[in-house]
Formats: sequence, C-alpha cells, structure tokens
Amino acid sequence: MRKPLLGFSLMLSASIGLSPIINGIMEYVLSYDGYHKKWLIFNFITRFHLQYLILFLIGVWIIGLYILCKEYFSKD
Repeated sequence: MRKPLLGFSLMLSASIGLSPIINGIMEYVLSYDGYHKKWLIFNFITRFHLQYLILFLIGVWIIGLYILCKEYFSKD
C-alpha cells in the first residue's frame, strides 16, 4: 500500500471514529426539552452561540482534513 493511500485511510478511519462523539455533542448542544435544561443549554445558545461555534469547528476540521488529504496526494 502506498504511503498517501495509507495516510488517507488513517484520516478517514479517524473521522469515522470521531463521528459518534461529534454527533453526541451536537445532539447535546442543540437539544432543548424542558425547563430543567434551560439554565444550561438555552443560556449557552442565546448568550454564547455555542452551536455556531461547534459548527464552525466542525467546518474547520473538515477543511483541515481536505488540506491534509491534498498534501498526501500531492507528495505522490
């Protein structure tokens, strides 16, 4: 197996491994089901825009993966 293909498969497997964690974070932040969570979740969403921060970080992570894959394939 060539080195670029190995690096790409490692990054892809890391992305698949981290997807349940990211899914759990997104469900926790974006969920709102009652007053018992209002002080924790709704306050962060309205004051600090936490869901936009997490979406931005996921976007940066995807762009970083794209750049890393491009670097691996350009060294071929």
